[in-house]
Amino acid sequence: MKIRVYGQSRKKLKKYIEKNFKDLELISKEDGDSKPEVIICYGGDGTLLLAEREEPGIPKVAIRDSQICNKCREESKDTVLKLLSQKKYHITEHHKIEALCNGNKIIALNDIIIGHYYINTALRFRVLIDNVPYGGEFLGDGLVAATTI
Repeated sequence: MKIRVYGQSRKKLKKYIEKNFKDLELISKEDGDSKPEVIICYGGDGTLLLAEREEPGIPKVAIRDSQICNKCREESKDTVLKLLSQKKYHITEHHKIEALCNGNKIIALNDIIIGHYYINTALRFRVLIDNVPYGGEFLGDGLVAATTI
């Protein structure tokens, strides 16, 4: 199985995988067109969010290497890597949130924050949910839209 590792301690985890899990093939972005089957996010919630932003749509496995990781499993890295190498897992899909701003589509895993560039001005915006207008025109400092997960 081709995997890619994200996180501040990724070098440490890569060495551990190379030594103990020979059936997991580590690939890097520099490997050309080689696309991983799974991305291991070794860190906290921020590592997962970064990996999803960089490589959306590829299944992610979050392994805790941080005190704060609400999306991480409680199992040890050994257990998670063993199950992954034995292909004993299932994929759970999460809702994403999508926004369109000035013709640019933004897709995010849990929230989108829209703010203004100049602090002495306000934003004027409209909100559509599933292409249905929600309210009229809003005026404010910004907007935070989030999923329920």
